[in-house]
Amino acid sequence: AWEASWPQRRERRPRFVDPYYLHYSALVASLAAARDRYVTAPAQILDIGCGDMPYYPLFAEVAKEYVGTDIEPGPNVTHVCPVEALDIGDASFDVVLCTQVLEHSRDPAQALREISRVLRPGGYAFATTHGVWPFHPYPVDLWRWTQQGLESLVAGTPGLALEEVVAHRGTASTVALMVGYYVDVVTRRAILAPVRWAAISALNVAGLAGDRVRRLGYPNNDTLIHNFLVVCRREAAPG
Repeated sequence: AWEASWPQRRERRPRFVDPYYLHYSALVASLAAARDRYVTAPAQILDIGCGDMPYYPLFAEVAKEYVGTDIEPGPNVTHVCPVEALDIGDASFDVVLCTQVLEHSRDPAQALREISRVLRPGGYAFATTHGVWPFHPYPVDLWRWTQQGLESLVAGTPGLALEEVVAHRGTASTVALMVGYYVDVVTRRAILAPVRWAAISALNVAGLAGDRVRRLGYPNNDTLIHNFLVVCRREAAPG
């Protein structure tokens, strides 16, 4: 019962008329699948860039401890620190969650090194970040990624092994999301709400239908991928 009142329910259960439906629904589904595949309860979980901790309800039943960090204080923020310099001891957590943070990091390679440092051997990191999306600083917005760029980033991080890269939908959904974003921008006046809902619903239907064309999906050439989930495992120290 408490899940419905937990902050940012929209990010867990978006409505079909939401311009971010294709984003949030894919992100939540991939996190839930990763949780079921990689997390063993009871787990100590660190949520980097947690904000209001929208995804805590996804992990509540498997979490022994759930700790949040962010660059600004908040009711669910235990440690105020950037991802590049976590105020966390070495090998402290079984799972690190880092959703939509890397594009705002001034040094993504250092961010991954910190994630690797705070993970216990055998622990997992779940990081999501944008492939294609408009500029949105918090407080800066610096990076966009391809699947090969993310693979290279992980490969350059000592102690981290790439388990999988999950694409959040395909080219059709990416185009629908981009058009829907600007439809939302120009129809935010209350009087235009019916137009916005109808247009965005149609775009969401078109995105889901278009993603059935395999040629336009991950990991083919000429594709646009809106967002990715990267799953990494912390390897045991040599010797």
